[in-house]
Amino acid sequence: MEFDTVEEYQTLVQCSADLIAIADEDGVFLHYSPSATRILGYESEDLTGESAFSYIHPHDREEVYELYRGMVDDPEVTTQRAEFRFRTADDDWIWLEAHGSNCTQSSIDGYVINARDISERKTLEQELQHEKRQVQQFVSIIAHDLRNPLTIATAYLDTAVASGNFSLLEVVDEELERMERIVTNTLSTAQVDLVERNVDFVAVSSVAKPVWESVSGGRGRLTIVDDVRIEADERQLAWLFSNLFHNAVAYGEDVHVEVGPLAATRENESENENGNENENGNEPTDTGDIDGFYVADDGPGIPKDRRERVFEAGYTTDPTETGLGLAIVRAVAIAHKWTCRVTESDPRGARFEFSGVETA
Repeated sequence: MEFDTVEEYQTLVQCSADLIAIADEDGVFLHYSPSATRILGYESEDLTGESAFSYIHPHDREEVYELYRGMVDDPEVTTQRAEFRFRTADDDWIWLEAHGSNCTQSSIDGYVINARDISERKTLEQELQHEKRQVQQFVSIIAHDLRNPLTIATAYLDTAVASGNFSLLEVVDEELERMERIVTNTLSTAQVDLVERNVDFVAVSSVAKPVWESVSGGRGRLTIVDDVRIEADERQLAWLFSNLFHNAVAYGEDVHVEVGPLAATRENESENENGNENENGNEPTDTGDIDGFYVADDGPGIPKDRRERVFEAGYTTDPTETGLGLAIVRAVAIAHKWTCRVTESDPRGARFEFSGVETA
């Protein structure tokens, strides 16, 4: 970012939503925009005369310092970019993305820093990386665990052929098919890219119906209740439905799955005579607005003590399953900045709710 005059700089800093500052060659703040109060909590002049590096997180400080010195020491390096944690007035840390420009040859006579808060993006990236590491770790575990039974199955096959006891082949064939299914599902799940997204408004039914036809194999039935258009990556949304539908079909015979809009709710403020937080015994009130969508089934449901664990990669009560499905469901929700929770459907079964969803 370059300025020809001090007046241009002053005009921009008064209007900019980003933090704009001028520092000297040692990184000492000479001036900064009023937006510092909103972003960092510091009042006017609180940082003036302070070294920016003393406010940068110790783990990030050296890298940022080297980048800054590179711009100061080499006139041909006119700009630098860095991401780092910066201490706020409340003694918290927020992530900033900063672009530095050498304006010493202009009337500004300093180094202009343009920074914005990227804490939300960093949190999302960290959550996604955690989910990715969980999935990758479990993929490695499966690959390791399958080697032994695969060797045994091959040995039984050889024995059956050599001895002529072909009754063993049926068992071998079943085991090989099971292992192949686990490997295929695991590898395909690991291919889901949760970082690169192509977001647009899509009708829930247009994604859910073809996925159901593919997954259900003619078992059970799907009902779309009051179709709703939501902002989502269509491919990732299909993965979410695929894993939820697979679970419903696998654990319920002739299962009925229902997909519909999720109503936004609010907590009542008044307390009833029994001391409950609201008049409905802590039940929230429907506002009439749409806040997302739900997927519910009438299968056996998920016990309360397992509802958090079901989202962990590798957790399953069925030895023939990979335990990755609901981990991917949660990862897709995180990638879209949705809130995901599992509860009980009416009258029984599992109900997955996705809130904080943009709807059209």
